[in-house]
This record gives sequence, C-alpha cells and structure tokens, in this order.
Amino acid sequence: MLGAFLFKSAFKEETVQNFINATLGDIVLSLIGIPLAIVTVSMIKSYSKKEKELFKLEKIEV
Repeated sequence: MLGAFLFKSAFKEETVQNFINATLGDIVLSLIGIPLAIVTVSMIKSYSKKEKELFKLEKIEV
C-alpha cells in the first residue's frame, strides 16, 4: 500500500528532489521487506517441521 503511494507520487512530482525522495522511500521499503521475507520463510519452515511431527504422531496413534 505504501509502495503504491510512493510509486504514484514519483510520477506525479516533477522536481529532482521529489524523485530522490520517492526513490529513497522505495529503498527503505525494500530494506524492510528483506528481513520480513526471511522471517516469513523461517516461520513456514518451522510450521512445516511441526506439521510433519504431528502427522507422525497421528500415524502412531491410529
């Protein structure tokens, strides 16, 4: 949502400073997105391991 706003504002503005500000905002959002993506992948892997363990437990109980 914020990325879309920055994208639109970059093309609305006509000064070099506004283009620079929009670019810096985009860079900051990208830098924030990288750790969030790593955390998401880590959570998915953790959930996948637990799901496999639960499946094994269910198989043993049956």
